Amino acid sequence: MNIPLLLYFDEQFREISAAYKAAYIPTITTNGSLLTDELLERIGFHTIQLTLEGMEQTHNRLRASDSFHFQEELNLIERILKKSQSKIILRMNICKQNKDEALKLHQMILGKFGHERFEINPNIMLKFHENDPVDALSIKEFADILFQIRLLMDELTGNFSLTMPKPLPCNFLYGNTYAISPEGYCDFCSSYTQNGKTKFTDVDITAKQKLTFRPECRNCKCLPLCLGGCVVQYQLNHEYCIPEKYQMQDIIAHYIAKLQSA
Repeated sequence: MNIPLLLYFDEQFREISAAYKAAYIPTITTNGSLLTDELLERIGFHTIQLTLEGMEQTHNRLRASDSFHFQEELNLIERILKKSQSKIILRMNICKQNKDEALKLHQMILGKFGHERFEINPNIMLKFHENDPVDALSIKEFADILFQIRLLMDELTGNFSLTMPKPLPCNFLYGNTYAISPEGYCDFCSSYTQNGKTKFTDVDITAKQKLTFRPECRNCKCLPLCLGGCVVQYQLNHEYCIPEKYQMQDIIAHYIAKLQSA
């Protein structure tokens, strides 16, 4: 994290937002190692996304960086809740090595800190390199775990909502969103490098992909929810269907049961 650059951007974005009378909503995704009390108070992040990879031993073993461990993450969460009004997005990247700890981790975090300022964001942990110490779940395996987490959140918060249809396709590939690396290189998506090292000033903003749906997607009942899934994952030969496809019947049944019992 480049602190001087972060503070510079924060100052500039505040000035631009004020000039155009636009809302300024600062968010950050970080491991938290450099997130000081001063930064929390000075910037006032709207949301802070932190990632936990499981309970203590599993998290410390799977974490790519060896500089910020499980207990330090818990201490940071406590500081965020005390020193700021920020909402915390709790992300867990789930793989075969930590899937049995998914419910336990969410129960522990939300039981310890409460759920009022938390949003959960479970994801599949992808295996990008052959020697990565993880084994990826299938979408069906992830869907089963995700549904159990949603039931837990319903139990804790009383909130269980249906997945909403996507109003627009991915802005990275089809819209005006760009990913810029710390070196200043740019591509249409932070997960996929197609053009190599291209400076943002050299990007052809007219070269967006045309929205099309693959034949296997056109008759799928979940198409309105995902608009064809992630194109990047498809191009990388990863599974690209959304987990709701495999749990839709159980999701709707649980939602109807809640309505009937209300």
